[in-house]
Amino acid sequence: MANRNNPTEAERILWEYLKGGFMGEHFRRQHVLLDYIPDFVCLSKKIIIEIDGGYHFEGEQPERDAERAEELKKQGFTVVRFTNEEIINNVDKVLETITNHLSSLSNGAVVSGNHLPSLREGSGVGSTSSVSGNHLSSLGDGAVVSGNHLSSLGDGAVVSGNHLSSLGDGAVVSGNHLPSLREGSGVGLTIIKVGGAVVEDEAQLTQLLSDFSAIEGRKVLVHGGGRKATKMAERLGIETQMVNGRRVTDKDMLKVVTMVYGGLVNKNLVARLQANGINAIGLTGADADIIRSHKRPPVPIDAVDAGLSKLPPSRRAGVGSFSYGFVGDVDAVSGEMLSKLIEADITPVVAPLTHNGEGVILNTNADTIASETAKALARYYDVTLIFAFEKKGVLSNPDDDDSVIPVITEQLFEQYKADGTISGGMLPKIENALAAVRAGVCRVIITRADAIDGRHGTVIE
Repeated sequence: MANRNNPTEAERILWEYLKGGFMGEHFRRQHVLLDYIPDFVCLSKKIIIEIDGGYHFEGEQPERDAERAEELKKQGFTVVRFTNEEIINNVDKVLETITNHLSSLSNGAVVSGNHLPSLREGSGVGSTSSVSGNHLSSLGDGAVVSGNHLSSLGDGAVVSGNHLSSLGDGAVVSGNHLPSLREGSGVGLTIIKVGGAVVEDEAQLTQLLSDFSAIEGRKVLVHGGGRKATKMAERLGIETQMVNGRRVTDKDMLKVVTMVYGGLVNKNLVARLQANGINAIGLTGADADIIRSHKRPPVPIDAVDAGLSKLPPSRRAGVGSFSYGFVGDVDAVSGEMLSKLIEADITPVVAPLTHNGEGVILNTNADTIASETAKALARYYDVTLIFAFEKKGVLSNPDDDDSVIPVITEQLFEQYKADGTISGGMLPKIENALAAVRAGVCRVIITRADAIDGRHGTVIE
């Protein structure tokens, strides 16, 4: 199974239309899916587009294609097939067919097991109706369902819902204030993760906050702050110990990072966003129980670097093992709670702190928090995750700021890791990015902090 870098003429023609966000949807080319690589896929609508050349009509291939389509159907995917000739000779007809499929996947919602074609004006539903015992006094704009006000209705439906400022093609069920109950809602969300180096640089931070504030629609900011924590610890006479790029967090250091991440950095970011007209709220994982984690278990000494020899015996967790202290590995992110804040026009600003549900705060890697948050919110939104730091992207040559690798796939990552092109702290960042893509996040980009418009940097696929 390998990506093809030599697209056919038909693939090139169709990709010119799809890659720009056809009908507002994000299509991927040659994206690994299950056990094969389709020509094109839109994860948010679960639609696959295949272009069949001559061999698809030979021997046992038609039967294999049918079997694969059936397996994909079981996973909720729709497979649409065209021949090379259809695209080359009549691309308009092909685009019309794709449009019809996308529209059929957008319209309607399932409410208590009943399919509703639409609850918007012009849907063919009368001015009064009954759905699962709920009286609908009006089904135009500003409809009222069981006494709950809907200021605007798109193609979705609501049962026993709360207030929604706008409804796209998703559904709200049993009082959950959510734009969708399936993967990919057609509603966009941008998550920006900003690193500690940018937080420390006033000029870069000012620019980033301005650019973040200018992003239209729903958004979340996840931040680091390690350099500020190191400086604060030094002022307090607390030694900073790093192993494999991770901060060793004993009880004293936990107090420092809680103060710096959850207080100094987080609240200053919130205040500055408020000044930019963004109604932000600062959160740690403990707030509203949005992120739970467990304390990282001891790891074998041979799994950490030579810096371990500089650590005091108290950091040894036993013979042949080592403990990072109060460091958390994420167990769960409450996408439901975050989506409620987001749909109330509140922008979450998330600090790299989580909790274990037993009263203990845990220091947690900010890249991991950004990735896990994106994965959780991908159930409700079409998520774009952008890691913003001081470089233009992932570099093939660390000494050349212009040597940006444009695209990294799973296969390319393994290759770059093996030959040493990518190493050090960039490894966990890309691993987190790839994990987000596998979980249904629409786009993941690693880029410089002054280029968070989604058009620059390294795309992770």
